[in-house]
Amino acid sequence: MSKWIMFAGGIVIGSILTASIATALADAHGTKAYLVVGGNVIDPDGLEAYSAKAGPPAREAGIKILGRSQKVENDHILEGNWPYEGFLAIEEFSSMDALLGFWNSSDYQEAIKLRKGKVHLDFVVAVPGVSE
Repeated sequence: MSKWIMFAGGIVIGSILTASIATALADAHGTKAYLVVGGNVIDPDGLEAYSAKAGPPAREAGIKILGRSQKVENDHILEGNWPYEGFLAIEEFSSMDALLGFWNSSDYQEAIKLRKGKVHLDFVVAVPGVSE
């Protein structure tokens, strides 16, 4: 799959649930935040428009793709069960405020509409980083 499709699969819809205290502490210290996303690309046609719309606000929020896999391999599941098919992506943002600001921005909300019916998401989780 193309780089754009993998990028599109990495930036996804879903509920972002975090503890507000952890978020406030992480942002107060400039701690990074991480988005963990799993899902499937259903139809890659037209995802370039989504990527073009989602890319600029994601870059402004300091996005960095830390890891991605088109499919989680069984020999990479070290403990437990992995019930999902499809991609897994781990993205870093400059802070939780930046991540949530990106996610809730009007530009990204418009981008979400461009990938409807093209990507199925199993989960999207925002995780605050830890201070060193």
